[in-house]
Formats: sequence, structure tokens, C-alpha cells
Amino acid sequence: MIDSIMTIAGIMVPMEMTNNGWIFLWAVPLIIIIATVYKATKLDQVFNNRFVKESAVLSLTIMGFMALIAVVLYFFMLIIT
Repeated sequence: MIDSIMTIAGIMVPMEMTNNGWIFLWAVPLIIIIATVYKATKLDQVFNNRFVKESAVLSLTIMGFMALIAVVLYFFMLIIT
């Protein structure tokens, strides 16, 4: 009984997140999951090789675009300040 209460209490406590650049690595699993689910709904037939390849390409495209936006915003910030 006490173990289950402690488990629930552990879930209810917010996770401490530091404010640094490494925090954005938490986005990688989310991007991979979103790309995989998106490709699973868009493909007519899910074949292993094609599905994995297209999911990986979409994941890398999303991450690359996010990195590009971050670089552009960083240089924009340098110009403004």
C-alpha cells in the first residue's frame, strides 16, 4: 500500500528542469514519435524499410528546420541588440 502511494506521489511531483541549451534534447524523442505516427497515417501500406526510411527523413527534416530557425533567430537577436 505504501509503495503504491509513494509511486503516485513520485508521479505527481514536477520534474526539475534546468534552463540551458541541453533542454532542447527533450524534443528529439517527441519529434521522432510525431514523425513516425504521421508517416504511419499517411502511407497506404506500411513496409519496414520504406516506413523507417521515410520516418527518419521526416524526423531529420523537422530537426534540421528547427535548428535553422534557431540559428536565424540567434543572429537576428545579435543584430537587434
